[in-house]
Amino acid sequence: MLKNFAFSGYRSFGSELQMFEKLGKINLFIGPNNCGKSNILKFIKHAFSEGKGKLDDLEYHYGGDGRIIVATGQSISKSEGTHRIHGYSNFTESDLENKIGLGDTLQKLLKIKAAQDSSGVAWSKWDLLDNNLSDDEWVQSIEEFCRMHERLELRRVWDAKLAFRGRFDADKVEKIQQLASVLQVKPMKAEVHMIPAIREVSAQGLESEDFSGRGLIHRLARLEKPNAYNQKDKIRFRAIREFLRCVTDQADAEIEVPHDNSSVIVHMNGRSLPIESLGSGIHEVIILAAAATVIQDAILCIEEPELHLNPILQRKLIRYLNDHTSNQYFIATHSHVLMDTPDAEIYRVRLEDGKSKVERVTSGRNRRQVCEDLGYHPSDLLQSNCIVWVEGPSDRIYLNHWLSRLAPELQEQVHYSIMFYGGRLASHLSNADLEVAPEDLISLRRLNSRSCILIDSDKASVDAQINATKQRLQSEFDTGPGFAWVTAGREIENYLDSDQLDASIRHSRPSSTPLGQYSQFDNPLKMTNSKGEPTQANKVEVARHYVQQIETDPFPYDLQDRLRQLIAFVRDSNPTA
Repeated sequence: MLKNFAFSGYRSFGSELQMFEKLGKINLFIGPNNCGKSNILKFIKHAFSEGKGKLDDLEYHYGGDGRIIVATGQSISKSEGTHRIHGYSNFTESDLENKIGLGDTLQKLLKIKAAQDSSGVAWSKWDLLDNNLSDDEWVQSIEEFCRMHERLELRRVWDAKLAFRGRFDADKVEKIQQLASVLQVKPMKAEVHMIPAIREVSAQGLESEDFSGRGLIHRLARLEKPNAYNQKDKIRFRAIREFLRCVTDQADAEIEVPHDNSSVIVHMNGRSLPIESLGSGIHEVIILAAAATVIQDAILCIEEPELHLNPILQRKLIRYLNDHTSNQYFIATHSHVLMDTPDAEIYRVRLEDGKSKVERVTSGRNRRQVCEDLGYHPSDLLQSNCIVWVEGPSDRIYLNHWLSRLAPELQEQVHYSIMFYGGRLASHLSNADLEVAPEDLISLRRLNSRSCILIDSDKASVDAQINATKQRLQSEFDTGPGFAWVTAGREIENYLDSDQLDASIRHSRPSSTPLGQYSQFDNPLKMTNSKGEPTQANKVEVARHYVQQIETDPFPYDLQDRLRQLIAFVRDSNPTA
């Protein structure tokens, strides 16, 4: 797989190097129309396909210097005096000195190089067509590398060893080239395929080298009924069938190609229909899934996979690509839905002064900027799929801990969010479905219609009643969607293992003494300080220590039932979770 790359001078990209410093299996390029997303896919096809791609005048940036530069990134690791630079051989210090004659210089470059930027990536430039740079440019490349650091040591190395003036004699040029050959890594070559935005299953018998849907029938036929040497292809055909079942929610759905290769037939609900009769969404998603399954261990560039797909289908498609195929994906998209893909690398693409610029999306702020680029308002999409309201941060720590034990696939900020309401503020909250809320009440349902709430009962005994505010909130949340969880004990800490809770309380306040009252309706956080005065343990400190130390959760009272109810609610709010 490509680990990183950079380029300049191509189509809408000017002379400034645009860096894709970290890549994964799923890589998304997101931005408005005509910002350069498709040009990135075209560049990947040109730069990394086997053999040299053909370029015409339109491929070069208008007004540029007539060159297209591709750059590869590398990081340096040091282990037991040996340095390894990606695909090159291992060089020891003596090897460098004896074979290259610049051992001391190179050693200092290697030691400093890994710290050159926050990602530890050093960029090496190449001409896209020639895969070579002139002697002057070799030297300039190393000089630029040295200048990237504000380290005096590196500047001294450059001044002492590499700052040649005037004409270069052959010996010096050879040494510079040798050094550059170690520092630079040529762009990899791979099998690269492009799936265009316009996709449609072709007519009978048509084959095609692209994966737009033309030739899909022929390819599926070969997978369904392979020859004696390719029987493993049946596994890939079954994977496509399982994907069809997933996206249609039909466990008995079947797919087949008739003997005359006239269509792709889908069998479900007692009917047999050609794939084009299933609706454009299913039609499109099967084309994409089939292409990604037919192709293996390659780079696949896809333009706008979200076309005709609702959010649920988009999520199912991207999950299939990630979990059931072996390719690396570069996707140009307008879809904010795909931004939630776990472990995807996301790059924002925008047009600035007539040139395309990219930046890696690494924070919520950058994600908001991407959404604004796409024309979305916060009210359109920045709500969580569901919200769990809790009194304070210690409740959040315990909930996330329990959910990680029972449903580790659910992720906070992806499948649910936890919000604080503060116990004293509960009287000002409402989850009723009111057109106009009273002036002293804040409507939580208007913030998110799918909500549940965790409330400490504060009961001193099993027969005690919760107060009127809590009764009102319980009634409002229980009308759904969502529910109210009133703790079976006095508060959430009464669900905890008493021995570990005692140890966590003592850890939080070593100079104080817990009172050791851990029954269902006690206040377990009561303590006395060194002077014998009553005090309270710090809820958050206790919670953090407790979840780090506890090995087996006891799940007393109604805890397990309530957690399963919460998990079911979160999953229902996330159909693909």
